[in-house]
Amino acid sequence: MKKPCNHEGDEIKCKVEEFRMNLKRRIEDSPQPVKKIYREQIISLYTASPQITPFTPMFHEMKTSLYNARNTSYPPAPQSLKQLSGSDNDHLFFDGTFKSCPNSFYQLYSVHSVNNELSTPKVYILLPDKKGPTYISIFNSILNLCHVNDICLNPKYVTIDFEQAAINSIKLIFPNAIIKGYEFYDNVTTTWIDNDALFDYTLWNYFDFKSLRTNNNLEDWHHRLNNDLNNVVHPHFYILIRSVQNDHAYDSAILLRHLKTGALPPRKKLFVNRNARLNNLEERFKQKTLTLDEYLKKVMQLIAIQKY
Repeated sequence: MKKPCNHEGDEIKCKVEEFRMNLKRRIEDSPQPVKKIYREQIISLYTASPQITPFTPMFHEMKTSLYNARNTSYPPAPQSLKQLSGSDNDHLFFDGTFKSCPNSFYQLYSVHSVNNELSTPKVYILLPDKKGPTYISIFNSILNLCHVNDICLNPKYVTIDFEQAAINSIKLIFPNAIIKGYEFYDNVTTTWIDNDALFDYTLWNYFDFKSLRTNNNLEDWHHRLNNDLNNVVHPHFYILIRSVQNDHAYDSAILLRHLKTGALPPRKKLFVNRNARLNNLEERFKQKTLTLDEYLKKVMQLIAIQKY
């Protein structure tokens, strides 16, 4: 541990060392470019103590140590895409969010995979719009990257918002996937029930579905991401990048612990019990110990729908 500078003759050395420490601290904490932070710190030092600036190192003299300081503040970079695919790819969730997206883009789009009910984001994409060709382009890019890195991406299930352009793109790129939707709209019969309804009933019918039936995992992720961004709407681009890096580091730690120990974050008892009861009712209906009318009434009672 360095001794404090008590002598007047050591003032310059102390000030220069203080400059170095403050500079590296800012580089570790701020997403701004390293050279810009250096310039700002030099200006600040010159404004407060101009007599010290001739003794401070120039940028090229300390560039290596400054970029090292920046790199240590990031989570370890994955060595390959295989490290990012440490979970099963049978069930993928695709989702876009607008609140946490920087102003220069339309939406932050993410892809999440599921391993034993543990959902973790694997891909983060900033999109300029929500048009079909854009979705096809990004889904093809993901598929190509997986192919190049020997990752078999052939999901059995895909859960996605009821957005026609995205659904059509998923059908084209992942033709073998069973597609399920979430977040229902109004105008029930014209949207969901009629023969010429906007969305086919297979998108919203979860009967006998063998994977996650809700998007609660995505809602939790959105909440966590927004909290990390201090609930700022349309954050600065570099603030979002730092938040995504933190998010990846957190989820990587949770996933590695799960793969090693089998441990999962606890689910609320309410949802665990409700899901078990739904499965029980479904099994009773398939065994024909419940009529269709009895089955529907019990399901509505279970999820607190009063009448139909």
